[in-house]
Amino acid sequence: MSENNIEIPRLSPSVAKHLLRAPSIAYHHHRLLGGVESEKTADMQDGNILERLITSHGVNEIVCVDAKDWRTKAAQELRSEVESNGGIAVLIDRYERYLSAAQSIRVKIERYLGPLELFQNQQRFEWQSDGVECSGVLDWLRISDRDYLIVDLKKTSSAHPKDIQRSIIKYGYDIQYAAYKDAVETAHPHLSGRGKFYFAFYEAQAPHCVTIAELDGAMRILGESKWQRAKRTWRECLDADYWPDYSDKIVRVEAKPYDLEDIEDTTDEQL
Repeated sequence: MSENNIEIPRLSPSVAKHLLRAPSIAYHHHRLLGGVESEKTADMQDGNILERLITSHGVNEIVCVDAKDWRTKAAQELRSEVESNGGIAVLIDRYERYLSAAQSIRVKIERYLGPLELFQNQQRFEWQSDGVECSGVLDWLRISDRDYLIVDLKKTSSAHPKDIQRSIIKYGYDIQYAAYKDAVETAHPHLSGRGKFYFAFYEAQAPHCVTIAELDGAMRILGESKWQRAKRTWRECLDADYWPDYSDKIVRVEAKPYDLEDIEDTTDEQL
């Protein structure tokens, strides 16, 4: 909140990802601008529950419902009541499966990182960077007088190292790296250049494979470049109150060399 109790639209990594694709999409989904929430899928619900159980943050908002399924009127009414109060209703047998998966994933992560109790959990940062008001929530942060470590949890269909690279680019995780590094080093400038950032990729399906990954130099530079461009674009769009689509010009679409292979051979006589 500002001094006048008016919330300021802030740039987050997730907004930045949309912004670099089309500013109008970022505006549409920003809570304080377009205000349209993305549709929540069953897969997103699974990730939300698992993340709460893995991190132990917000678990009190999960309410177990002792019912076989959601087909009865009583179960449906209870689910509606829980959700209207901001909670998450889960069938009790399904909750047991979530809990077992979360425990397995957490044990695997701790093999690499040590006890997660040593980390600050779900830390929200609000900071100003290059004249832009920013925000973000870090899953895990361990900080000392000498260095810091950020760990971000990512549910994925495949935690295989070869598949992780595609996920990082597709979902803008490289931008998230740059933004969260910016957040911590703005709040603790003496730690600039003295931190590490790990992604903890995990699979929801048994055996719940986990891969801990860090970005190489080129990927870090790419993420920082995107974050800088996002801040510049955000500032320009806010100042002009103009949020273009993918392009604000007529575009010329060119055929790629491999597309031309589909052209049928045509002789002068046929013409």
